[in-house]
Amino acid sequence: MNKSGKKVFTSVNELKNLNNIPNGKKKRIMMKNVEHLSHYLNIYRDAFAQLTSAKKTFNAIPSITNLERYSNKKIASKKLAEAENNILILKSKLSKYINLLLYDHNCASGKRSKMTADELYAIVSAYENKEFKDNYFPANRLKTLAQNNSNLRRFEFELEVVNQIIKGKFNFSDKKKPEDYWVKQAAILEKKITACKDRKSSLDETFRSMQYAKLIKRFDQLSHKTNKNFVPAVHSEYVIDFENLTKYYYNKWMATKVLKGFDLKIKQGEFVVILGPSGSGKTTLLNIMSGMDKATYGKTIVNSNNLIKMTDNQLTQFRKDNIGYIFQQYGLLPNLNVRENVEIGWNLQSDKSKRLNIDDLLKTVGMSEHAKKFPYELSGGQQQRVSVARSMAKNPAIVFGDEPTGAVDEEMSKQILQLFVDINKNYNTTVIIVTHNPIFADLASRVIKVNSGYIAQNYENKKRKSVEELDWSSTH
Repeated sequence: MNKSGKKVFTSVNELKNLNNIPNGKKKRIMMKNVEHLSHYLNIYRDAFAQLTSAKKTFNAIPSITNLERYSNKKIASKKLAEAENNILILKSKLSKYINLLLYDHNCASGKRSKMTADELYAIVSAYENKEFKDNYFPANRLKTLAQNNSNLRRFEFELEVVNQIIKGKFNFSDKKKPEDYWVKQAAILEKKITACKDRKSSLDETFRSMQYAKLIKRFDQLSHKTNKNFVPAVHSEYVIDFENLTKYYYNKWMATKVLKGFDLKIKQGEFVVILGPSGSGKTTLLNIMSGMDKATYGKTIVNSNNLIKMTDNQLTQFRKDNIGYIFQQYGLLPNLNVRENVEIGWNLQSDKSKRLNIDDLLKTVGMSEHAKKFPYELSGGQQQRVSVARSMAKNPAIVFGDEPTGAVDEEMSKQILQLFVDINKNYNTTVIIVTHNPIFADLASRVIKVNSGYIAQNYENKKRKSVEELDWSSTH
């Protein structure tokens, strides 16, 4: 069993055992695949014996000192390359049927032929934990690997011949060439051998990466598959309720696991600061929390909404009704006055009963006197206050800030942070700030530290400070 709770079959004999599979179409298909697997296992045993024999024959031939040894070792080298390539091809064929049986066995019900996301997650986890290795490659990639291996064996044989000529132990032809010629040939062959070895490693890594990316793509599509009876609302006592949160980014060539399966729960009204270095996964976490991106796998409940199964249109509506953003750039419309800019955010809330009173909100952010002014008549700090009021007007459940003070000076940073503190206190709004600045942690009721795709720390701050009490000296 792995952490997904699903059984992973790592024994070939387990895969061939179909006693627990009920009779039907699926079992008939699996029986055929067992026959294919057994057939290629027998061929593989013979091929492995041939490879062992080819290695023994090649190594038994003494150093090349005459044409007979030269001819014998050349033939032995070629047969060794053929035996190695045959093993490569057979491993691919075996892996094909192992994979098919693995997928079918892993289904929760023997009657079904299609996997669920949970069942495929078991295979993804096994792949990542090296519990099973996928040796399957398409024909064109196998051909490339085999050709490179053949070239490597040929160049190694030629280098052995040249070295014997340089030592004067083998006269290759009647036309004796100078020693410098053979020394140069040896250097050329050494470079070719190195290039083949590097290419072998690179090709193998690249092709395996492509197979992994293909698996993750299938997993991602299955995780987000919805059905007509799906209801996105899910009750939870937490405003953020994540379990085994997992996120991959992938393309044709590779897949990267950014968030590596962790749990996170945040209560309504908490002031949360998420810390982490660049590349730690904190911005990805923020994007998933706010509905800007979807997790690949895991329980992803935000304000009682199941985000992972939502369509793009549903996510857009979710963000309009539940999420507020405060950016470094204010984004105010220049042809609208302060009140009109705030009304834009106010109108985004489809539930009119949740909308906040604009006059009260402007008073909270200290902009009542400037309600009829246009953005060009305001200072930077005043524009940020209007931006906060616009985000808050729809009364969102959560307000997010991604490095909200990253582009401003200390005085402006204090003003922005004070606004976050005020809206958290006055409206019981959950505030989540993502930053790399550790002094923000002193403001928070909860501090979350993210590192390498995991939550390294998650604790309650029992000695919260006010904005004025923060020690800014460490930022200078």
